[in-house]
Amino acid sequence: NCNRDSKEIAFFLFGDPTPNTPQRAWYQSSPTRVGSKYKFTAYVTNIEESPRQEGDNGKSLHFWLGIKSKDSFTQLKQIDYVEYKDGWVELSDEFTADYNTTELSVWVLGGCPSKLDDCLSYGFGIDEISLVPIDDYNLDIQNDTTICINDSFQTNNIFTGEIESVAWSPTTGL
Repeated sequence: NCNRDSKEIAFFLFGDPTPNTPQRAWYQSSPTRVGSKYKFTAYVTNIEESPRQEGDNGKSLHFWLGIKSKDSFTQLKQIDYVEYKDGWVELSDEFTADYNTTELSVWVLGGCPSKLDDCLSYGFGIDEISLVPIDDYNLDIQNDTTICINDSFQTNNIFTGEIESVAWSPTTGL
């Protein structure tokens, strides 16, 4: 009973979690820069419009993001009780890297009310996972300077952070 409109069958990952057992559904090690901030995002969904079992199922679906650097695991944002009617839900959070490599992970828990764990949990989908650096530049720009054609000038701006390139606008007719 899989149907997520434009993303039907085109999920990056979909699965069916073992009931009442937190599971790492996806993970990847990514290079990070110590002290830099990042935004980690994944889109998650419940792919079952109707339960696979009869009666009051009491089932639930939960997701959370995790990061691990060296030997330390940190749980980031968690979304509980994701239902089919919710569609694709953005799960995102920010963190500051404390090591040059960070393991990113998306976790899922299919809750089942049965103490015997004998019910089927909801199927899930995960798509569009991203890690984006958050620019944190503090620019102190000086007053404008008037110059004539073919004159040169010295820039004396002070900033913190790293700038890889500078672009002038407009690129011609300055």
